[in-house]
Amino acid sequence: MLGSFQEKERTAIAKAVKGQKVWIGIKKLTMLIEMALQMDPEYRVSKFLILLKEQGALGSEKHISF
Repeated sequence: MLGSFQEKERTAIAKAVKGQKVWIGIKKLTMLIEMALQMDPEYRVSKFLILLKEQGALGSEKHISF
């Protein structure tokens, strides 16, 4: 599913989540990826990261590192 993002987008996502706590189930991750991919290419990465934060999947202190 992450293969739907372009290499440049995957790199930007990796840099944004590096060192942060990430916790999300596969089904929810798939849903968020699909939602982000509906956006114009210039907004996909930011939308995906916003969705992760809104779902409490990114940056929570109680979860494991990614």
